[in-house]
Amino acid sequence: MRPIDVLGYTIQSFVTCRAPSHTSRGALWRRALCIALLGAGALLGGEVILGLDMNGPIGTASAFGEGSRTVRGTEVRRYSAGHIKLAKKLRVHPAALKTIREILRQKKIPQADRHRCLTEAAGYYRKAISRHLRNRHDAAVVGALRAKAERAIKAGAFSRAEKFLMKAITLDARSGRGVSAAISSLKVGDLMMVQWKYATATKYYKKALALLPRSAKRERENARAAYGEATIGCRR
Repeated sequence: MRPIDVLGYTIQSFVTCRAPSHTSRGALWRRALCIALLGAGALLGGEVILGLDMNGPIGTASAFGEGSRTVRGTEVRRYSAGHIKLAKKLRVHPAALKTIREILRQKKIPQADRHRCLTEAAGYYRKAISRHLRNRHDAAVVGALRAKAERAIKAGAFSRAEKFLMKAITLDARSGRGVSAAISSLKVGDLMMVQWKYATATKYYKKALALLPRSAKRERENARAAYGEATIGCRR
């Protein structure tokens, strides 16, 4: 990322911050100085600061990143320019990419296979946050749970996302909303594929196929294809 882009992030963080009504003028100037110093540090160090939430007394960094530091009581988590570039290329949120790369290291994937694995994981990441089937029988609470799951996936909090989706599946199953439960099952399967948990993914894809009616041809085709890919993954 170019230095001018980093500077833009810094300025945008200050302009868009919402200070409480009781915040004094001196506190606002201290915030402005803090942001300016962080922006200068990013420019000099080749790091990009993302997701500043300025609603606290001084400001709290709300993004995940590669390393962190504290400036005047403000925790700043940051990403390297290389990490941001790769995330943009893969069309994955930087926080999610950080989690995916950590899983790669834990599984000890050979260096020669890592690019392919990252590309595959990124594809399933996008599916996990984009699978939708608008259905008038869907419950509002289930839609809210899916939205929370999608935000958690983007933040790289895969375990939390799984809990939200499992709760949605349970609620749909109790109310007889098979199609809605199937979509959530597909999303869980995608989430498992992102983490290279192929056997678990096949379980949820198979469950989705069982729940989907024959009239949902497109969704059944997608579920069948995903099941096949997960099965191939199990053989690797």
